[in-house]
Amino acid sequence: MLIEGFRPGVAERLGLGYESLSRDNPGLVYLSVSGFGQSGPYAKRPGSDSVAQAFSGLVSVNVGTDGVPHRVGTTISDVVTGVYAFQAIATTLFARATVGTGRWIDVNLCQSTSALLGHKVAEFILEGGVPRALNVPAGTYQTQDGWMMVTLVNEPQYKRLCGAIEREDLATDPRFADFARRADAADTLIPQLREEFLAQATDAWLTRLHAADIIAERILNPGEWLRNPHVEATRAAVRQDTPGVGAVYSPRTPGIASLSEDDLCPAPDIGQDSRAVLTEAGFGSAEIDGFSLSGAVRQAKAMTGD
Repeated sequence: MLIEGFRPGVAERLGLGYESLSRDNPGLVYLSVSGFGQSGPYAKRPGSDSVAQAFSGLVSVNVGTDGVPHRVGTTISDVVTGVYAFQAIATTLFARATVGTGRWIDVNLCQSTSALLGHKVAEFILEGGVPRALNVPAGTYQTQDGWMMVTLVNEPQYKRLCGAIEREDLATDPRFADFARRADAADTLIPQLREEFLAQATDAWLTRLHAADIIAERILNPGEWLRNPHVEATRAAVRQDTPGVGAVYSPRTPGIASLSEDDLCPAPDIGQDSRAVLTEAGFGSAEIDGFSLSGAVRQAKAMTGD
């Protein structure tokens, strides 16, 4: 297994390209990660998470109340590229167990982010351009003490929403009779809802909305999520005490058995495990020292005795 993240052509120039390595090892699983992929007119362009969000269309569908398209406030392109890479590697390893050969996997940030937007591409084509907003008046609303998300997925929920906020007039207004008409009249409807939601605190609204079987939840920041009673009760986060850093928390990996993440080792320093990895690969002590002296391998100072 080899993973490289150079710009296309660099690994080959270094003598580490797939074609040359796979001749000696037909079972090689070779993953290349790049901004735009290994071929095409943009292949040599520099890429980043922000560029991938912009190129893929993600930024265009994330328009704020200021009317400006914004990048998502986390490295979603980097993360989803890793997820798709894992998926591709897993299926390739399964196939190799059957056919005995590996393959070259080309995963890039822009394509991975675009894959998240398949439904938006379909909407754009079906509606002949930028589609109208979905599920109006679903969205974020400010309350007396914070923000919450309110979501609608069917027509009966809109009527129940109007009842929960005691605005039956909005349920009977013909301008808001269905999702399509509410989308066309969003500039009239949504300001009225915003005004209503400012009248009470978030918990009070959630109590009323949940009683009406409306999909709604408080908007949490990562720290609030970590301390949330549901997160604590379900052990949705893992704590790892890390030397030199302290307690490090991270969400559990979806679908992974909980016990497999309860005993994770702290993240190693750079080069901390170099000697152990190379020894397991069959290299002798003198060879490993040579790698270190030449700069080909980095070892933590504690391991080298420097």
